Amino acid sequence: MENLSSYPATKFLKESNSRHSRKMFRPNYTSRLILSVLVCCIALLLPAYADLPGKKSFDSDGVEIKYLEVGEGTPVLLIHGFAASALTNWARVIPRLSRNHRVIALDNRGHGGSGKPVGEEHYGDEMILDSIRLLDYLGIKKAHIVGYSMGGYITAKMLTMYPDRMISATIAGAGWAKEKSIREETLNELANAIDRDRSVAPLFKKLDLDKENEHGMRMRLANRFIMFSNHPDALASVARGMKQHTETKEDILAIKVPTQLIVGSEDPIAKAAEAWGAIRPDHSLTIIDGANHMSTIMRAEFAQTIEGFVEKIDGYDAREH
Repeated sequence: MENLSSYPATKFLKESNSRHSRKMFRPNYTSRLILSVLVCCIALLLPAYADLPGKKSFDSDGVEIKYLEVGEGTPVLLIHGFAASALTNWARVIPRLSRNHRVIALDNRGHGGSGKPVGEEHYGDEMILDSIRLLDYLGIKKAHIVGYSMGGYITAKMLTMYPDRMISATIAGAGWAKEKSIREETLNELANAIDRDRSVAPLFKKLDLDKENEHGMRMRLANRFIMFSNHPDALASVARGMKQHTETKEDILAIKVPTQLIVGSEDPIAKAAEAWGAIRPDHSLTIIDGANHMSTIMRAEFAQTIEGFVEKIDGYDAREH
């Protein structure tokens, strides 16, 4: 299989977390100009990478959904996070999982190469239905479902709506989304900021990413990257629709599907994951030391933990592979 981490869009995300790149982001005029141009160039190239060789599509109730399909074996469906794509979220996971599994990674509606309708009514539970329709389209009765961040909340809600379609659930970078919580306020603020300022600043603040360095250079660049590589009106609609992805304590207690949670120790969402774990101590919780919301997916432990859990459920011994 081709190494997805070699693509420029993925390299940009990886290098922005390296020590070398931190030294590069110095707040002078020249570096700001060069890096702004770089972000714009990468964003302009992204449509080409939305249709990588091997990427397929299907019609999900009138919305085109793009997806990647790699490998053979028990199916694993990967659901990415907000303002990301199958490529940017799962570049380090797909090569590992596809050695022994049939891996499907979709671009959620409003993201990547998929359709981008505008309006809250097009999102919310429709994003869960996209995954179910994709499984139907591929003739898959059950799959391991793995979601990160927004995809983690979609996975959690899927547990309450379509547990019969799930072999297991991995809720990563996410946790218990209570009804009428501060999360709902954050999503409203995020949608309004995208509409008004073309900014995801409320999200960075919620994830404690706005203090990554003294001058906020990396976060400004990340914001430009997100705005250039996504449809802002669709993203605002996604954020408003995400308020539907909540569970009650009774919902969590009723889950029978094998479930695990993964989160970074420096990610504020760890509290929501721990709250879930307090209700269901039988659901394994892996905390990746020193990782924040952005860096968790780049850590080797992330892919290892996903693979280990999936293979355990499948009855494989990972040491033999």
